[in-house]
Amino acid sequence: MKETDLTKYMEPPIFNVRYELNPIPASRPRVTRYATYYGKKYTRFRQDMASMVHPVSELLECPLRAFVTFRVQIPQSRKKENLEGEFCTNNADIDNYLKAIFDSMNGKVFKDDRQVVSIAAKKIWSKVGSIDVELYEV
Repeated sequence: MKETDLTKYMEPPIFNVRYELNPIPASRPRVTRYATYYGKKYTRFRQDMASMVHPVSELLECPLRAFVTFRVQIPQSRKKENLEGEFCTNNADIDNYLKAIFDSMNGKVFKDDRQVVSIAAKKIWSKVGSIDVELYEV
C-alpha cells in the first residue's frame, strides 16, 4: 500500500481499547557494573501496563496503522490553569510514551511492534490520565 493511500476512507479499527492509566514516558536505562535497570516510576508503569493488556485470541500478524492518544494527568502545580483538552507541552518526548505501550502489547496483541508501519499520536492534558489505542490493518 502506498503512503498516499493512508488518507483514504478507513475501515473500523481491528483493535480499539482505552487503558485507564496515567501515561509515563520511557526513561533511559541505568547501567551499573552489575545490572541494567529502569527507574522505579517507569518500571511500575510497565508492570501496570503489562497487567492491563489482555491477550487477544489470535495475534495480529498484518502490517498495522496505529492511532494513540495520551491523556496526561495535569500535575498539581498546574491545576489552576485551565489545561483540560489542550495539547500537552511537558518535557517528555512522544516517542518515549509510545515505546512503553507497544512493548507491553508485544506478544499479546500483535507478534511484534515492528508490524506498526504508520503512527499518529497526540498527548493532551486531562484531569484523569488514560491511553487510547486504535489499530487498523494496512
